[in-house]
Amino acid sequence: LIILSGVFLLINTTNFQPTVLNYSLPQEQITGQVESWNIGFKSATEEVKSGFLGSGIGTFHYDFSKFKSVEFNQSFLWQIRFDRAGSHMAEILGTMGFLGVLSYLFLIGMFLLISYFFLKGNRSGVPLLMAFLALLVSQLVFYQNTVLAFTFWLILGLSVVNWQKPVKEKVISFKDFPELSLIFSAVIIVLGLGVLTMYFFAGKFYLADINYDSALGGERTQKLEKAVSLNPYQPQYKIVLSRNYLGKVLAGDQEMNEAVISAYVHQAITYVKGGDIGRNTIKGAVELSPNRVAAQETLGMIYRDIQGIAQGALEWGIKSFEKAIELEPTNPVLHTELGKLYLVSGEVELAKSKFNKARELKPDYIDASIQLVLMYESENNLPEAIRQTEGLAISYPFNIEVLFQLGRLYFNNNQINEAITYFERIIDLMPNHSNAHYSLGVAYQDKGQITKAIAELEKVLELNPDNQDVQGKLDELRRPAPVEEEE
Repeated sequence: LIILSGVFLLINTTNFQPTVLNYSLPQEQITGQVESWNIGFKSATEEVKSGFLGSGIGTFHYDFSKFKSVEFNQSFLWQIRFDRAGSHMAEILGTMGFLGVLSYLFLIGMFLLISYFFLKGNRSGVPLLMAFLALLVSQLVFYQNTVLAFTFWLILGLSVVNWQKPVKEKVISFKDFPELSLIFSAVIIVLGLGVLTMYFFAGKFYLADINYDSALGGERTQKLEKAVSLNPYQPQYKIVLSRNYLGKVLAGDQEMNEAVISAYVHQAITYVKGGDIGRNTIKGAVELSPNRVAAQETLGMIYRDIQGIAQGALEWGIKSFEKAIELEPTNPVLHTELGKLYLVSGEVELAKSKFNKARELKPDYIDASIQLVLMYESENNLPEAIRQTEGLAISYPFNIEVLFQLGRLYFNNNQINEAITYFERIIDLMPNHSNAHYSLGVAYQDKGQITKAIAELEKVLELNPDNQDVQGKLDELRRPAPVEEEE
């Protein structure tokens, strides 16, 4: 098993994916070995305390966000936040520090030393030793899941039992010590109550997981609220519930009045930041897990999207994204979102620096490049905005947003024919793109091709039946032109 593992470390197995019923089985994605060790080492060397004790057991997702490399942004998994290393040993280094690694190696060394002396006189422990070595090697090249962890400690326990000589039966009587019998009975009762309590909470947390897992159905909000009520200590539930409430606000349902919108916004903020909902005091995701990037990111998203509703939201949004960047400095999305808020607050140079930083972290992150283009446009430097966007269109010829921005810039620069070309290309790629149909209709109107303009706007109205602005523009185009009277 060890030899085979070593061989397959040198072979690219992606070309030999097994199939079941003609469907290729998905390849499990884990953090790369080099990336895992780099993150573990950076976490362990961040400060003196982390050198001894690491960041804490079960906190690799903090380490991953904080210390992942810029090169990781070039992989197709760049938006995933891994919660464990691809190597268990690397995870121990990051989360338990050098002291944790040394203690773990000491345990393994003592086991191997005792096994050596034991096997010199008794070969019955060879299978257990081989199983242990196979598990040990797996910890160097794979993460520690529940099955592997249980098996590892089970093999250790069985090996210790195998070392011992047969134990004779021992009988302990409490007849001569009745007070010990009373103490023993009390201990058993306490342990029994403890086990029952553990099963009660375990059952609640399991039901919470079930409700969270099934929240993708039609009763999303109710399921998430149930999950939070069953397990109020899980920040991930509250983050997702908060985003769900924010989604309701952004959906813009016409039946929602101002009071309902305000209630949804309050709930979205409270489940992340903490506060009171009715008579219940909610401990938010940020309070439960202040170093979780997703919590700070969600809080920033909420404040970003409610700028017109809540006073001071812009400043709080900036603070939230700044905190998120502190926790995950190589994430281009966070830098871009913070740049957008800086731009709204009038900090143009800070905004530009954040957009450039995002492009430095991930050169192919289109949103940051488009934001820079929009800044050139706002500075009345339309030729430079067009030049930048033309370069993007050459590099990303099928990116809808790039093509749309280029068409829009051409239109604003009175290059109507070029604008029409790009709007038509967008519709070829995405036939139901409302903005492209609308812009194409306006471009046709500008050229005097009213019939084509009406056809495009009718398509927009078909896609958006309740849009009164489009309906008004259609009525205007359909109105016959006034006939001048002859003198």
